[in-house]
Order: sequence, then structure tokens, then C-alpha cells
Amino acid sequence: MLMQMLEKGGLELVLDEIKKADKFNPNGYYDHKRILSINRKKPVKYSPSFFEELTGKCIKVYAGMLRLIPTEDFNYKIIFVERDLEEVWASRKKMDKRQLGNDSATFFAVQRREKMKRVIESVKKWDSEHDNVEMIFVNYKNIIEAPIEQAKKIKAFLQIDLDFLKMASVVDANLYREKGDKIFLKTDRSPLAVAKLIDKYAAGKVHCEIGIGEGHNLNAVSRAKKKFGIEMMPYGVKRCKELYPHLSVIKGNYLNLCQRYKFDVCFMWMVYPRCKKIADAAFKYNENATVLMGLNYYYHLPDGDEKKNMYINAYPKQAEADKWNQYIDEHLAELAEKRFQYKIEQVEDDNGEIFSVAVIQKKGSNMS
Repeated sequence: MLMQMLEKGGLELVLDEIKKADKFNPNGYYDHKRILSINRKKPVKYSPSFFEELTGKCIKVYAGMLRLIPTEDFNYKIIFVERDLEEVWASRKKMDKRQLGNDSATFFAVQRREKMKRVIESVKKWDSEHDNVEMIFVNYKNIIEAPIEQAKKIKAFLQIDLDFLKMASVVDANLYREKGDKIFLKTDRSPLAVAKLIDKYAAGKVHCEIGIGEGHNLNAVSRAKKKFGIEMMPYGVKRCKELYPHLSVIKGNYLNLCQRYKFDVCFMWMVYPRCKKIADAAFKYNENATVLMGLNYYYHLPDGDEKKNMYINAYPKQAEADKWNQYIDEHLAELAEKRFQYKIEQVEDDNGEIFSVAVIQKKGSNMS
């Protein structure tokens, strides 16, 4: 859509027909094979000689490939189109099911969402690091709803005498088909919103996250006096160090490390029965700690609820996700019979889904 606007307004585009128009993009993709030919596993920068040919012209580059364009001896004006990630996901699911695997079309995996967010974050960082790059961010939905206003905004940014009325005329609201209805998040990661709850209990204290995944929540906790993470899977340790090199991450199984590491507060997001074993070990060696035990996105939903069933069915049968709530209740009852008290707190993720956390402390502690 944006490429059509720029073309209609008077810019010279550089494109080819490597991707033909189809039912998803009836007006074409406006791609160029030199941009799409990059090896994503071992990416190398685009040839400066090719970009010399583009002087004064316009080419479409996908967000994840921007860092590969040659920055020496070139100045760029980049129009970056942002769109609701759930709309992007819904569109991609329809366009290429083979590439995206067998995930249910109903779910948008948290891990995949965070990966898409990181691409956008990396673009903004890349922009800030290059004085010869000017970038403007425009919202896809805003263009659909106010094409003339957005066309004027783009014209002013490019400082080129474009015909903004002709630019606006190509915007076809009928092609806005993925309206971003909230998609249930597949629970392969806890929501970032839980970091606010952790801060409530960890303010001024030593906090440990057990099973950090890629480290998003640990990074977002801001009020702890000290914080560190423990992660058993090599992938999680590697990704966390890549994304958040400032974080302290200990590689290993907490069940083997529990006697060595002390904390005031810990958070964990793991499936049962592993979660039970780790919580019990945490209290054995940190009796006065506050343990925040992430539950799931369907703990609060009644049996037979359609959304609850969808979440349960997102896991393989051998995971026994249909029994997790039962295991959770049995574990909490067991703790209550001993010397612990608990309450269930809920956080709302940015897609409107509710996530439950069991806050567990020694009896007599202040749980406010």
C-alpha cells in the first residue's frame, strides 16, 4: 500500500515481479529480488554498488533486513510502517501456513510476539546509531482511516513535491481485512505484565527468577535491590545474554543449586509438576521468602469454558494440561496445611488475557 502511494505521488520505485499479485495482495507486493535474496541464517550486507543505483529512488526493505543496507557514503529517508502485531500475525498465518508451521491459527505464541517486538526495537536502535538515517514511523491503521493526513505527513518528511491527493487515492479500506481481534496467547512464556506484580513484592529486596526463558520479565523488574536468574536450558541462557547482557544469569537446574543461592523473592513460570518441586525446594532453603508461582492463562476459567479448552488443547496430550489446575489446587492446599499462606493475584496481559499468580509466604507474613 505504501509503495503504491509513493508511486502514485510521483516517486520512482525500484521493484520487480518476483512475487506476483495474489488474493492476499491483489495489487502486488512491490518487492525486489535483490532484497529478498539474502541468506537469513548467515546474512551479509547488501552490495553498495546496488544501492548506488537507487539514488533518488525508492525500494521496499523488510524491517529485519534494514541493518544490512550499506550505511557508509549513503543518506537514507526511511518510512517505517508499524502495524498491530496481532494483525501482522493473522495476515502471515493466512499467507504462508507452510512457512509458519502447525501453530493453531487461534494462537499467537508469546515467544513469537516478543521476537517480532525485538525486530522493531532493533530497527529503532539501528536508526539512533546512524546520523545519516532519517526515519519516520507511520501507523498502518492511521493511513487507512486518514489517508490524506498521513500522505501529507509523508510528503513533509521526504521534502519532495509529491501529489498527496493521488497518494491518498490508492488507499483501499476494503483490503484492510485483518482487524486485529485479540488472539489468545499460547502460553510458552509468562506475560511481561507480571513484572509489575513482582516489583510490588521485590522492592528493595533480592529477587531471583527461576526459569528465565529469554529474560524478558527479569529485565523488566526495576525495584529490586538485586536480581538474578537461574535457567536450565542452554537456549534460554544464550538468548538472555544476547538480549540483556547486563543481567546476572546462572546456568543450571535450580533443584541442584537451591542450597547455594539465597533470595527474598522469587518468581517461576513452569508447568506442573516441575513447578511444585521447585517451589518446595525454594521454601526448604529460603523459608521466609516470598514465592510468586506463575499458574496459567486459564486457571481462573471454569470447566467447560471454550477459551480454557483452547488453551489446554494448545499443549501436547502428554503434558496433561487438563490436570494442571487440579495439581495447582492440591499443591496450594498442601502448603496451607503446613506453615504457609497464599493468595491468587491476577495480571492482565496487553492482549487482554488474564494470567494468575499464586503469592506464597510463611504464615504470619504481611501479604499486602
